[in-house]
Amino acid sequence: FMRNKSMVDYLMSCNPAEVTMRNRLELCSGIAAGMNHIHKFKLLHNDLSARNVLLEECVERRPDGCLLHLVPKVSDFGLASKSKGGGKTVNFP
Repeated sequence: FMRNKSMVDYLMSCNPAEVTMRNRLELCSGIAAGMNHIHKFKLLHNDLSARNVLLEECVERRPDGCLLHLVPKVSDFGLASKSKGGGKTVNFP
């Protein structure tokens, strides 16, 4: 359970003009990092969608004020499976 609900709930309730390009890139980067992490264990999610990404609030305290980040967490591994190998492997930095 995450207080901020899923990414789809967040995107449906927010004003698109308020979601900056930096916010979008942080969300995409976080999701990619999560998927890369589970692929290291040879797991395939098989159902990645906005409804299966939960958002955690992270407050960064800075001298010029606080900055709020939404950190994506990949969830719902009900359709996940173990990779049998044989495919190409792509490594992300």
